[in-house]
Amino acid sequence: MESKELYAFLPPGKKVSSQITKESANVTWCALTVDGKKIVRTSQEWWEDMSMRQYTMGLTPDALDHQTKDKRFIYSGYLAYGKITDCDHSKHRIDRVLYTGIQALGSKHRDAPAMKKLIVSYTKAVEQSSACR
Repeated sequence: MESKELYAFLPPGKKVSSQITKESANVTWCALTVDGKKIVRTSQEWWEDMSMRQYTMGLTPDALDHQTKDKRFIYSGYLAYGKITDCDHSKHRIDRVLYTGIQALGSKHRDAPAMKKLIVSYTKAVEQSSACR
């Protein structure tokens, strides 16, 4: 994943680390911390197919005021979500799609174009990973 845009969301610090914080058959969350403080969370979640607006309802009380023309990505200055419809979902009993997310809740930086680049890059990396194949 391109990380140039991610750096702007990270505060100055001495130690950056990542850790899986939740993992199940349908969900993987990873936290990115700076000096022990959680700044960014990424997510991969298998759900039934729905619109991005439907998927993000309840995930955040904040408005996600930007969406790509193909409606595959929805984002704001510090939150972004994507959708992958062509993953291998054979391990699930029903048709599922894989949703991705980046939440920079611990960052003071706000930049919608950077969040768009991040979610597109992250979603592409997930598409090419074992999570999707």
